[in-house]
Amino acid sequence: MVKNNLKALFFHIALSLVSIIGYIMVIKQTGIVDWATNKAYEEHMMKMLFLSIMMIMVVAFLYYAFASRFLEPQGNVFKNLISVGSVSILGVILWFLIYPLSQLEPWQQSNIWTLHSIYLGFTTILVNEVDWLEGEIPTILMIGSFIPSLIMGLAIKKKI
Repeated sequence: MVKNNLKALFFHIALSLVSIIGYIMVIKQTGIVDWATNKAYEEHMMKMLFLSIMMIMVVAFLYYAFASRFLEPQGNVFKNLISVGSVSILGVILWFLIYPLSQLEPWQQSNIWTLHSIYLGFTTILVNEVDWLEGEIPTILMIGSFIPSLIMGLAIKKKI
């Protein structure tokens, strides 16, 4: 169980770093733009939302593939979920540490939540680029904290 937790946490951190590098590459391509029209701004937001969804799908597949290939079954689904729970536990702890800060500075909420999106690399584009989701960022990140462990825990017995 400890080996699965360590492997899952290591893979999660590595995948988050790759996701952040992908985000940086996207930002370098689009650059900082001064929106001339609302239409251009909305088109950019839609592209970023699409990229976020694509990144989440790719990362979900990679979590699934990693877990089915490298993690050991623990006997039943509940034990499998517990054996990769460290990723979610750390995400939830981080969320509870950041939440009080977001209440102190609500006008900088997305900047404060960027710290959590770094831990969940697959949410970085969503948190930093899709402005009209700003009020939902805490909810998105709390749910996102459970996604890696849930996918890996359910994939452990499956072989692809």
